[in-house]
Amino acid sequence: MGCSNSACLDVTNACHCFTNGISVGNAMIATGAEENVAVVTGEVPSHVALGCIADINKNPTQENFQQKVGGLTTGDAGGAVILQRASQHSGVKTYSFSSQGR
Repeated sequence: MGCSNSACLDVTNACHCFTNGISVGNAMIATGAEENVAVVTGEVPSHVALGCIADINKNPTQENFQQKVGGLTTGDAGGAVILQRASQHSGVKTYSFSSQGR
């Protein structure tokens, strides 16, 4: 990519880290801090799923399964996107991140 003297930071927020990274990259471009931003992610949660499966096999009750099922819903994956300054009629138009705030 030919990058030199590039800033690097970690945006950690579980399942939302990639979209939050895009939001941060978009803000960096919008403020003029950067012209191009690479957002890269890679997760390998399969070790969690394997641990859940082993635990369910040791204690195969419905209650234990219900407690562990969340660990079976993830998968190993990676992704990347390059963001760069463009005309005012392209790019990230809007996004919304919210919670129930409890």
